[in-house]
Amino acid sequence: MLRKIGPLSLLLAISLLFPVLARAQFVGCKNILQVTEVECEVLEKFFFETEGLSWFNNQGWGRTNQPCNWFGVTCADTEWPRPVTKIALISNNVGGSLPPDLSLLTNLKELVIENRDAVSQFNKLGGDIPAVLSNLPELEVLQLSRNNLRGVIPEQLSKLSNLRILHLDDNDLSGFIPKGLGTLSALEELDLSNNDFSGSIPPELGNLETLQHLNLGANALEDAIPPELGNLKNLVSINLQNNSLSGAIPGTLNNFPNLIWLSFSDNNLDGPLSLDIATSLAGINTCFLTNNAPGLCVPDTPSFRALGADPICGIPLSTTCSSPFLVEITSFDAALDGDAVLLRWTTDRGSPEIRFDVEQKVKDSFSVIGTVDGAGVADQEQSYTFRVENPGRSPFTFRLRQIDPSGIFAYSAEVTVQAVPEGFVVEPAFPNPFRRETMLRFAVATEQAVEAALYNAVGQRVRTLYAGTPTANVTQSIRIDTAGLSGGLYFVRLTGTDGFTATEKLVVVK
Repeated sequence: MLRKIGPLSLLLAISLLFPVLARAQFVGCKNILQVTEVECEVLEKFFFETEGLSWFNNQGWGRTNQPCNWFGVTCADTEWPRPVTKIALISNNVGGSLPPDLSLLTNLKELVIENRDAVSQFNKLGGDIPAVLSNLPELEVLQLSRNNLRGVIPEQLSKLSNLRILHLDDNDLSGFIPKGLGTLSALEELDLSNNDFSGSIPPELGNLETLQHLNLGANALEDAIPPELGNLKNLVSINLQNNSLSGAIPGTLNNFPNLIWLSFSDNNLDGPLSLDIATSLAGINTCFLTNNAPGLCVPDTPSFRALGADPICGIPLSTTCSSPFLVEITSFDAALDGDAVLLRWTTDRGSPEIRFDVEQKVKDSFSVIGTVDGAGVADQEQSYTFRVENPGRSPFTFRLRQIDPSGIFAYSAEVTVQAVPEGFVVEPAFPNPFRRETMLRFAVATEQAVEAALYNAVGQRVRTLYAGTPTANVTQSIRIDTAGLSGGLYFVRLTGTDGFTATEKLVVVK
């Protein structure tokens, strides 16, 4: 006896069969031309796991035997089978998540799944970023902007040595920004804005010598702006706005010859701008520093007025920004004293109105470990000491922050001291290899004459890098630039009159 099927039951049965029927429409990877069967299977899995049946445009996908002609797919034409080199689906209603199998497209150069702008939010790619994307050795462009991606940025992405563009903005990503991104030596654009990243900006980003555009705006980043960002000499734009960054704008951010756009607004930045910083910012076409801490100010002095820019980045010149109480620190040193460190500094005059915050560097940031009140009279030098008990693990780096009653402050130079148990310590040069300059540090246990010289690969002396008598246990820094050097292998030889010798290998990349 036949049972009558109602319209609703029939519709439900068809909907359940629809994915099966849709897959049945595929011509099958064994019948595919142009690409390998493996790459075809990856594309097929990508299609279904990103809800390809709902894409606005899925022309050709699985319905023809020529994947290189499927919408959004590009293949190389220099070999057969033709490897897939690009997948680009912009504002195409892409959903689901990225299958890890994409890592099998080993010739992929570009993966672009993003929405064109904030209005056309059609793509809604979710899930985590697969860590195995790091197995795409040819990948140059990874643009996944304006989706619903969550989780963290996999540290493994730092293996993508050819990556030029990394856009992960406008998602739901969180956690810390991986320090390993600082090893992406070919990176030109980094956009992580409008996510929920927290913690500090990694100083390692300062190693990205080719970076032109840096956007970390609208996150939950905190602590100080790392001075290492001053190494990014090719920057055209930098956006750190709408975070919780604090402290002063580093004095190293004063030499960006190509910079035309900068925004540090809506943070907790503080302190008066130095003349070098103000001079640099006054020459930028578009610049924003508004909505920071009240102490962020520009002194109204003849030197600042001579810049011909008022306001500077939205901050007007202020007569209250120049503090009459801050002093010049004429000397600042540190010395080991048993298990403690003794800090000593001298100022050009007394100033009882100020205080000194003593800060010690731990990992990548400074924190206050003590306070010393200002003292003395205005027409006499004043000396101070501060003893740091149990300073932790050597080496020890300190700085001073002097603060006046209105909150205006200024930092001293940093001083580093370390225990030298075996006569001397030489820290490996960093970065190495390097294109423009590197830094090598050393310290000796006893005061002695030291010379450091640079030699080429055949043993010819190229130049003297250092000659002097350093204070015992105090770290000395040698800056080595590539001016006049050709690419290749070099050696730095250090010798001391107490008999120590050390050799460090350098690689110059040109």
